[in-house]
Amino acid sequence: MGDEHWAAGVREYRAEARKNDQTTAGLACFEQAVSVTDQKDPARLLFLATLLYRAGRHQEAEAYYYQVLDSAPLCGHGYLELVLFLESSGRREEARAVARRAIHAGALWADEWQRCPIFVKGLTARAWWAKQDFPWASDLEKAYPDIKARSATSRG
Repeated sequence: MGDEHWAAGVREYRAEARKNDQTTAGLACFEQAVSVTDQKDPARLLFLATLLYRAGRHQEAEAYYYQVLDSAPLCGHGYLELVLFLESSGRREEARAVARRAIHAGALWADEWQRCPIFVKGLTARAWWAKQDFPWASDLEKAYPDIKARSATSRG
């Protein structure tokens, strides 16, 4: 029964996705498919979580992201999506905890602060940057003597 619901959701989703790549079409079918089966396919849960997020149902999306990690501890995409979700919600400490969990599981990353640069909003790939692109850089440069002194003091 779950597979039939999932297939119906796929048909709805694909028809709409051609026009709108952020669609949530088929969401009700996908939810029904997951609710009637005992075996929770992590790939399906991840897809469902993403659609729930797009639909603005963030608490439900978060719960499914965690289910993905519980059922497939090596699912790098699950960790990545959950970390990005938490960071976009301003929950950075929780995001770092999930990143640590990914590292511990051997699924992704080597450091909890590590992020793929393609996920940094507004960051474009170019070899050289203009000073005005980083207005905070001058404040950092001015603070350099203090930063250097504090660093030297903390190292003894």
